[in-house]
Amino acid sequence: MKLPNDRGITRAWRRVESWFVPPTFVDDEIRTRRASVLHWILLAVLALSFFTLLVRLLGAQDSFFVIAVNALQCLVSFWLYLVLRRGFVNIAAVGFFIVGLVSVTLIVAGLGTIRTPSIAMYLILVVSSGFFFGRRGIVLTVFGCALAALFLVFAEQNGWILSNRTETSIAQWAILVFLFSAVGILVFLSVRNVQNALARADNELAERRRMESALRASEERYRRLVTNSRDVVYRMSLPDGMYEYISPAANEMFGYAPSDFYGAPLLVRNIIHPRWREYFEKEWRKLLAGDVSPIYEYQIVTKTGQVRWLHQRNTLIRNADGAPIALEAIATDVTASQRANAVLAARERLLRASFTQDAQSILEYVLDEAEGLTDSCIGFFHFLEADQKNLILQNWSTRTKREFCTAQGPGLHYPVATAGVWANCVRERRAVIYNSYATLPDRKGVPEGHAEVLRMISIPIFRGENIVAIIGVGNAPYDYDGTSVQIVHQLADLCWDIIERKRAEAALTHLSTHDVLTGLYNRAFFETELARMENSREYPISIIVADLDNLKMTNDVQGHAAGDELLKRTAQVLRAAFRGSDVLCRIGGDEFAMLLPGADDATAVQGIMRIRAQLVINNAQHPNLPLSLSIGAGTNVAGDLLNTFRRADAAMYLDKRTRKTGRNGNNHEMAAAQSK
Repeated sequence: MKLPNDRGITRAWRRVESWFVPPTFVDDEIRTRRASVLHWILLAVLALSFFTLLVRLLGAQDSFFVIAVNALQCLVSFWLYLVLRRGFVNIAAVGFFIVGLVSVTLIVAGLGTIRTPSIAMYLILVVSSGFFFGRRGIVLTVFGCALAALFLVFAEQNGWILSNRTETSIAQWAILVFLFSAVGILVFLSVRNVQNALARADNELAERRRMESALRASEERYRRLVTNSRDVVYRMSLPDGMYEYISPAANEMFGYAPSDFYGAPLLVRNIIHPRWREYFEKEWRKLLAGDVSPIYEYQIVTKTGQVRWLHQRNTLIRNADGAPIALEAIATDVTASQRANAVLAARERLLRASFTQDAQSILEYVLDEAEGLTDSCIGFFHFLEADQKNLILQNWSTRTKREFCTAQGPGLHYPVATAGVWANCVRERRAVIYNSYATLPDRKGVPEGHAEVLRMISIPIFRGENIVAIIGVGNAPYDYDGTSVQIVHQLADLCWDIIERKRAEAALTHLSTHDVLTGLYNRAFFETELARMENSREYPISIIVADLDNLKMTNDVQGHAAGDELLKRTAQVLRAAFRGSDVLCRIGGDEFAMLLPGADDATAVQGIMRIRAQLVINNAQHPNLPLSLSIGAGTNVAGDLLNTFRRADAAMYLDKRTRKTGRNGNNHEMAAAQSK
């Protein structure tokens, strides 16, 4: 049980106790030692002076002078102690020696003897000065003690003080001075050696502490760097493959905690990507033989199934005999840079392919590249019509068509409103990722022969505010993420640029070879084909020339819109009358020509008959604006096709004149005959 004033007693005791603790100076070890020695000397002198004064007061045998000197010595010693407590070590030391020298001299004079006690006290001063002063200080102390002793000798010889024994001679004083000097020199040398030794020890200790502190700081710094680094740092012993250390970044890079590696030698062997297993085994054999490549680059499969690229820098540790004992390595995840390089390479290949392949091949090519970069197994590409309501399947990837899908191919329409969840990218206007496709509540079944979908991503391609197409890949062995979306989108975006360029090129090509109004080939294409066929092996070749009657009159009376309508209907009639391999051209304002490779005279006549038959059908549908054509034909089995064209053109004009005169007859046969 504590007393009520227990706290006050404890505080008072601690205050008293603090008076017996020497002052310390954190940044000055030598000063702290000097203060500690002087502290205890002053306490000892203070205690000795106090008890001496007490004995003299109680004994009442000494003179008042001696008692007064003794009392003054107590007061001055206490004052010097207070000065020391405040940190003035040099002032306290100098004051102590001055007071000591004066008080010893006065006390010896008062007692009347300079024999052993006084000599001992002077020697104590000389010895003590060695701990506080340098060479000059101890010389001054010896000189002061010698002068004090000389003063006492003269005082004794002249009777100024009473001597209890025989007088001290000058020779004895000289011996005494020699003793002071010898002791002073020895003490000075000893103290200096001790101080030097202590200083060296202090320096060595300080250096050791500094080095230990620097080592701890360095170790902490490197440990912090290793701990916070995203690279994996590890050390593996050889040949057992046990991990001695692996940094915490292994958890993020591999999906395994460091503790998993410590318990499983060569765990990395189990997470190496299958395509890199042979490479790993080869490098492991080289490593055990003492030959290590400075850099490894390989792929791993993380605990979650993701594929990552690693760049590893190696250092082989050997024992004194040169045998390999450990491998120290730093592994860096370079998946992002490898993927970026792979995407750039794929885009470059795609651009090169765009100069030699058609649009469908380009679509298949980009799907194959997207599959390879995402480790997918299936891929599809759909165009979205301008109304944003209907999707048209354009192509599947090569692997999809070869291994997984036998459903209906390109051209299949999918209304967005009824399409499955794979079309959510259109509805939501953003890329969608489904890593558990079978568990989706709103998924719909797939058509018969369609590939089974396990996981997939579907990405819209925008041009302006409209979605122009969607691309999708699926069934990777691991979950898709934003990186997969970015890779596929970069390829798809470039692919669409290529498709648009090919469309523009096709449109330009079509405009350069086709008539804008009728859609038939133009005169330039006709002349090119005429020259080509002349040197071909497609003989016999027939040429039919047709002229639209009364076009100028129709334009003048009913307007150019009516005339354009007649030209368009003429093109319809000709398309209905001829084969797809026949070349149908508009070679003038109202003149048309047909190149019929492999067609003889009889075939040409049949062609004219088909034109007449289609005219009847077409005019029946447009009784208010009937068509009338003048037709001529020519056939050649080899040689000059330009001349054949002139003969067909002449036959056409003959047919026109004959029909104008109103003569009856089989006009088409006459036209064909005239052209032979």
